Amino acid sequence: CCLFQKCVLYWPERRGIYGRVEVLINNVTECDNYTCRTLILKQGAQSRVVKHYWYTSWPDHKTPDSAQPLLQLMRDVEEDRTGSPSQGPVIVHCSAGIGRTGCFIATTIGCRQLELEGVVDVLGIVCQLRADR
Repeated sequence: CCLFQKCVLYWPERRGIYGRVEVLINNVTECDNYTCRTLILKQGAQSRVVKHYWYTSWPDHKTPDSAQPLLQLMRDVEEDRTGSPSQGPVIVHCSAGIGRTGCFIATTIGCRQLELEGVVDVLGIVCQLRADR
């Protein structure tokens, strides 16, 4: 028996109501390894645009054949984050939140370290992620 409950699809096909929040799918872009949706979240008079990336090419309980698709996703997310006028954090999760999530975050941190310092402290990244978790 699994210790963690799997994540269910939490976005609608086109439009859905979740409590007091209305979710509209504004745009869907299918890429080779992920799907990107532009969601509009509305609550009363307030609305917010959210970019939702669903990485589809990394199978559950397996390792990917290549790191290239993950690196491409990471670059695309970073381009959207830095090019967006909206403020807010990048939220990352996977089905159980203990494998692919950590790999994506650790890879992002490692690439940033490599750019800034010329080296990557893999052990330091993993230890910090575990402490933060």
